Amino acid sequence: MPNKQAEAHVITWLSQAHPEPGWVQREWATRAAALVPLGHTFAAIRLTGGLVHATLGVNEVGAVAQALAELLEGPVICDPRPSRPGLYYPLVPANVEPAWEHDQRAEFLGSGVYLGIPRLDCVRPPGPHWAVAPRRAGDLCRPDVVAALVTTGVGGAG
Repeated sequence: MPNKQAEAHVITWLSQAHPEPGWVQREWATRAAALVPLGHTFAAIRLTGGLVHATLGVNEVGAVAQALAELLEGPVICDPRPSRPGLYYPLVPANVEPAWEHDQRAEFLGSGVYLGIPRLDCVRPPGPHWAVAPRRAGDLCRPDVVAALVTTGVGGAG
């Protein structure tokens, strides 16, 4: 995060995705993540760790984060799982639909779904954290780039 003012704008933007932004900020004061509804401010694509790791050719936390930052150029949440690859959630515009065939390793999450959004300072395990934190308010991954990652991974990931 470049500066405190930019960080404050991102916190405001993320918390305003919830009908009660103050609730989100109170949750972040005591917890690592707050449940926020998807489908209005942003949506997410749930990607399995197996798909992400196979597509990127790396599985170490730092290497995955760096590769995702370079490829997707937008925020990605990681939800690690014990003894297996975790889940990744690139945030995308709310008004997009996925550009790939439905596959259980990649699922569009929009209206009616809540996602645990980590505090901005949660950038490594344990627990849900930003693999790639938002750089500014409104920062989202390009859906076509996420779709390319998914279609490449679906063709080659197990």
